[in-house]
Amino acid sequence: GLRAILDGAITANRFVFVAPWLPDLEEWKEELSFLKDKGISGHILVGDQDHDCLEGAEQLAVELMELGVHVSFEKIEGLAHDYPIDFQARLKDWIY
Repeated sequence: GLRAILDGAITANRFVFVAPWLPDLEEWKEELSFLKDKGISGHILVGDQDHDCLEGAEQLAVELMELGVHVSFEKIEGLAHDYPIDFQARLKDWIY
């Protein structure tokens, strides 16, 4: 995921993070500008009932937006730590 992109282990021009678990986000903050520098954009999705990932996902979205990274954020009502049932249709909208 995010760590692999920041480390250069994978090359990407877009990302989709679903309920990202980001316990080390504070440590990565300075590296996030890499996404802006490389023109990498993406989408972050999390459920409003995902008590483990919601805060980190929101924080990541804010950090990226403040850096000028093109990122969209979606919080789905009633969704816990899971994929939404219409994930496939949503994915097509995000990557094209």
